[in-house]
Amino acid sequence: MPDSTRIRRARVTRGGQLSAVHSLVTGSVGRSPQNQAERGSKDPSLLAFERAGRGNRMASQAGRRGVPVSGAIYLVVMACLTMQVSGGNRSTSRPFESLSDPSVVSVDSPGRAYSAGFAGNGSFEVTTGGTITEIIDFSGAGAGSGLNFPFDIAVDASGNVYISGGFSDNLLRIALDGSITEIIDSTGDGMDNRLDGSRGITLDALGNVYVAGVDSDNAFQITPDGLITEIIDRTGDASGNSLNGTGAIAVDGAGNVYVTGEFSDNAFKITPQGVITEIIDSAGDGDGNGLDFPRDIAVDGSGNVYVVGEISDNAFKISPGGVITEIIDSTGDGFGNSLNGPRGMAVDLTGNVYVVGRFSNNAFRITAGGFVTVLIDSTGDGGENTLSGPEGIALGAAGRVYVSGILSDNVFEIQFGVPITEIIDAAGDGDGNTLDGARAIAVDTAGNVYVTGLSTDNAFRISFGVCGDGVVDPAEECDDFNTAGGDGCSSICTGESGFVCTGQPSVCLPDCNDNGIVDEEDIADLTSRDANGNMVPDECDLAGDFDGDGFVGLDDYALFGPCVEGPNVPVPPSCDMADTDFDLDSDLVDFAALQRAFTGSDP
Repeated sequence: MPDSTRIRRARVTRGGQLSAVHSLVTGSVGRSPQNQAERGSKDPSLLAFERAGRGNRMASQAGRRGVPVSGAIYLVVMACLTMQVSGGNRSTSRPFESLSDPSVVSVDSPGRAYSAGFAGNGSFEVTTGGTITEIIDFSGAGAGSGLNFPFDIAVDASGNVYISGGFSDNLLRIALDGSITEIIDSTGDGMDNRLDGSRGITLDALGNVYVAGVDSDNAFQITPDGLITEIIDRTGDASGNSLNGTGAIAVDGAGNVYVTGEFSDNAFKITPQGVITEIIDSAGDGDGNGLDFPRDIAVDGSGNVYVVGEISDNAFKISPGGVITEIIDSTGDGFGNSLNGPRGMAVDLTGNVYVVGRFSNNAFRITAGGFVTVLIDSTGDGGENTLSGPEGIALGAAGRVYVSGILSDNVFEIQFGVPITEIIDAAGDGDGNTLDGARAIAVDTAGNVYVTGLSTDNAFRISFGVCGDGVVDPAEECDDFNTAGGDGCSSICTGESGFVCTGQPSVCLPDCNDNGIVDEEDIADLTSRDANGNMVPDECDLAGDFDGDGFVGLDDYALFGPCVEGPNVPVPPSCDMADTDFDLDSDLVDFAALQRAFTGSDP
């Protein structure tokens, strides 16, 4: 395969051939030979495999891009088929059947990271304590509801995990208790609107889940109660602007959903009322700056939408009023730092946009005012740690930006006014677990950074979480999702006297006698008495508080009198509260304790 060829989409035929049906070849229409040569580096992430026998529709799409179907590249897919991945000074040859590359990372609010593996059909939960748990495998939700080619992953505020099956054409939800439910399958809404090639996932604040079907050219909404609605199909806005290859999907705070058409070179907005509007097409800003292969989409808090064009080497901003502005193009910052092959993008709370250039080996920040700054380039930290093939970008607290290098096997932290730091490299954890092909990257609210290893099929967390993130790290005794003391877990995440804390996030329940058993269990197991029925072991109650109201008053005296039998006379269960010293009798010693505890009349 010549270095100047880049496969975009591939189709596996029934005859066992891998057909490159959307590729870029040196000299192709619309690309200069120089740009094509710049796109020579290849890796498995550039391939999207279509299920065998799915048809030739994508081949026709490749043809419309100036790549004749007859000129597509064909490889025989056999058990020994290998892919050659070259970059820098390393070359890796890997069997196709062993590819199980983790591709997507998502992080929930407690700080758990989830990684989905493409060919391994599995997904793993990685807690900030380093514990790795497989939360789903190819069996999915059971018979008939398997998981095949997990493409995207998302986590809601309650900790439920959602995974799309690109080849199983479904969406699965994994609850906190580990139960798995298929919430949509290939039948789509059950009314002939099918889901084919489930891809991007997004969630809104109301608990609705959205999934895009890249091969069925549509997107669905699934409500919390399971109602499935197709919100857009290949007709697009039904006014001549079609949707082809539904890829990225996003939702804003008002519930408007945004989708990209990777092959129709456009993006649509779908309102909660179902009004569909094409917000950008291949013409881009209409001033000569076109949009080609919209790879990602994002929306900020003001309703501005951002789209990157991977083949057109640019990014656009679409205002709520429909004004389209190209915010960066192939010239990058205009000072020699070009942008080539933008993929991932992110938007911060102040409207700054961040874009990585996969083939220009850099990342940019574009301010709301339009000022473009290169944040990092191939020199990495300026020393021996270089950046090659940046694939992922994520934002952290205090203006921190994280960029992963898929060919340099590392992640950098960039903070304005602070030297760039490599926070992980190919050595991984330094204990034999290496990182090869750093790709997807995410940051949680506690500042923990997560990265997947494309070729080592793994994911790492860099630095432990902090107290209050809901994850019990090795240095913590508990973590109840806050830093307030007095609730059983202290402000520094150590256990407090009088409580037992379990689980993650920690749930702390009273243990008044510090015997390691929750009070309710003490009473239920008869290891502690509860004569007044207030669910507090008698040994922790106020001495003489017969009625359990927290006070010792005249009513308690009235109940105490009939129970005084003298030394060594066992008290009946009804008089347990009269045995203040727990010597199994009620005598003058107990009466003295009652007097000391007397508070007068109950309030």
